[in-house]
Formats: sequence, C-alpha cells, structure tokens
Amino acid sequence: MGKFFQTLYPSPSPTIPNQPPYHFPKQKMRLNKIVGELKRGLLRVEGLFRAGRMGVGLSDYVRIAENRRYYGIDGQGRVRIRQMEVDICKGCNLRCEHCTHLSPYRSGYVTTSELTEWFECWSKKIAPAEVNLLGGEPLLHPQLDQVILESKRIWNRSLLRLISNGLLFSRASEKVLDAIRTTKIHVSLSKHCKDDKNTTMFRDGLKRLDAANIRYTVRNNDRHWTRQHRENADGRPVPVNGNGEKAWNICESKFCVSLAGNRLYKCSILASAAEGIREGVLDDAWQTALSYRPLEPDASANEILEHLRRADVAECRICPETVEIVVPKQMNPDLLKRKIA
Repeated sequence: MGKFFQTLYPSPSPTIPNQPPYHFPKQKMRLNKIVGELKRGLLRVEGLFRAGRMGVGLSDYVRIAENRRYYGIDGQGRVRIRQMEVDICKGCNLRCEHCTHLSPYRSGYVTTSELTEWFECWSKKIAPAEVNLLGGEPLLHPQLDQVILESKRIWNRSLLRLISNGLLFSRASEKVLDAIRTTKIHVSLSKHCKDDKNTTMFRDGLKRLDAANIRYTVRNNDRHWTRQHRENADGRPVPVNGNGEKAWNICESKFCVSLAGNRLYKCSILASAAEGIREGVLDDAWQTALSYRPLEPDASANEILEHLRRADVAECRICPETVEIVVPKQMNPDLLKRKIA
C-alpha cells in the first residue's frame, strides 16, 4: 500500500527549484482514472439488478447512470452537462436515408450573429463539457471560420468538435483551416459512403487535412445504420408513434442535448423534428413533436436540471422502440423535390 501512494504522490524533485509541493498533474489524472473505474465498477454491480427492469443492457445502464449523475450546478450557477450540439447547417451534401437530423429534407444555415446570440445567452446558464458543431454538413456554412472562432471565444472551457462527413474538406477555404488550427477544435469525420466517387473525395479531404497539419479522427459509419422513422406511400418520412419508454431506453441520442432556435432540447431528434415542422418540410404526421416544450432562454438552473434529468417524455414515441438495422443508402433526389402540400 505504501508503494501505491508513493506512486501517486512522490516527493517533490530537488532538481526543480521552487516546485510547489504536492502539485502533480499526472498523478492526479491517474488517481481520477482509478476513482472513475471504481465508480464504473460499482455501477456495473448496480446494473446487474436494475438493467433488466429498465429493459436495457448492462453497458447502456452504466452510460445512462453516468450521464444522469454528471448533471449538477457549478459554482457560477450554471448546469453541468456532458455535451451540447448545434446544427449550424440544416441541409447536407449527402442524402442519407434515416438521418437522425432529417437533413435530406431541410436546407439553409444559422447565421453567425444568431449563433453568437444563442451562445452568449446559454453560456450563462449551462456549462457543457463538449460543444459539437454539426448539421447537416457544417462545411456548407458560408461563414464557418467565424462560427468556429466565436464558438471558441464563448465556449473556451469546453471541448469543441467539428463533426463532418469529410467530403468537402478538399476544397475548404484557407480561412476555415486557419480557424481550425487557431482554435484547436477537434475535427471528427464520419464516413458515410462506400462508392468510388465519395471514397475518393473523402481521401482527398484527409490529404488536405494532413497537409494543413490538422489532427482528426475517423468514424466508419458506412457499414450499417439504424432505422429512425417509417416511410409513407409517397416515400416521405413519418414518425413511428410507438412506446416512448422503450424508444428512450434504446435511443443513441438520449444525451445529445441540442440547441436550436435559441431553445434547448433534450435530444437532437426532437429538435430536428420540431424545427422541420416549423420550416414546413415535414407533414402533419410529425405534429407530435410540437407538443414537446423545449427550454426557453429564461429557464432557471433548477428548471434546466429537472428537465434534462427526466428520462423518457411522451414525444419519445416518434422514434422506434426496437433496434432495426438497415443497409446504408442515399435517397433518390427526385423524391426529395416533392413539396409538402
């Protein structure tokens, strides 16, 4: 046991003058990691008894419990959350079937001034560990460099992520690349297509990032997707309208707190559906989503905390209650041209 604590708290080195006693970042990180693993182990034990009653697997139970316990109020009266995401672009250069953000049906972007107003407002109320800029495809934003710089200025204590399908980086402007380097925003690339054309574009984007000395990570999402909605006779998306509690239990977006229209939503799927209805690109079958009431800018810390700690809500029924794997497919552009009557 003595050697264990000597490893965590070694004596200050005499070769470094004026070294503050017991200030060891690496040892503190190691201790935090050990404590984190111990807590996770206890949650696994707890999950052996409770996961079955919730209808989820053990790993899902641990993730749900960790996120719920992370929520709290910091010393400045802001609510701590793990992540917040913002669709800075509503449309996308791809037409992925079952897109959780319904991007194939949407278009346009949020202006830099609007985003700055939203961020300034909510930065006084929430403290996200991560802020994700995505869409749609964020590289379609005409002022992406300014969006990145403003995001870093306001969310300077959060980890910033730019989530893209990577196909447009080969022709990204130098201003965008400079903003990425300056802010050190993390670039996360999600590979959606296997066809030769898009694969070549994706590889060209990687080469451009490598040449610009920008680090990135790649997620292979071109193997299988999960069904997010049904289609009507015209091929238009319609909600499932099933069991909301079961849908929440298997939902991969349950902790993707989303900022849209200067309102805070429990998840990105509810945000995209509600905004899509307001934009007139989704039909009346999605009106269920509008009954959900997101958090307004004047919400108190306790109201935010209570809202985000809730499990399923009635509107969760717009999503599937079982996991259904589908083959990745790009949609027919002619279908997307049909307007809502």
